[in-house]
Amino acid sequence: MRKVITILTFACIIFASCGDSKTTSKEQELELKEQELKAKEESLLDDKKKEIELKEQELKQKEEALKSKSNNSNQANPEQTTKKKYIAIIQDPDGYTNVRNGMSKNSEIIDRLFEGENYEVFPSSDNNWWVVYTQSNVKGYVHKSRIKIIN
Repeated sequence: MRKVITILTFACIIFASCGDSKTTSKEQELELKEQELKAKEESLLDDKKKEIELKEQELKQKEEALKSKSNNSNQANPEQTTKKKYIAIIQDPDGYTNVRNGMSKNSEIIDRLFEGENYEVFPSSDNNWWVVYTQSNVKGYVHKSRIKIIN
């Protein structure tokens, strides 16, 4: 871009020297400076455009990396990767048991597990409650008295 500015400057000088004799040297100087400023402005604009394009590419790459990281973390449940999982069935006189959002019988019921189906369960920090993922992939807690480990 500097080469272009230099060439334009020389072209302007040559053109100015061949020009009309009525034009004063001050006017010629002003015209040259104006042309130089325009060339510099164009150069700066081009540089800024390139800089913005690079930033946009970086942001897209970061966004894609975050999406893939998010997808990978959603694919594996943390309990499945860090704790031993068990296959269990539900033993409850009602034929089902409640899945709660906390380790307490007073916690909100968020789903149900039914007898006759196998579930993956994981020990929790409280030995009386087990972490379970329902068929609809809801994470919750079931009291250990309702779970029978089959493997």
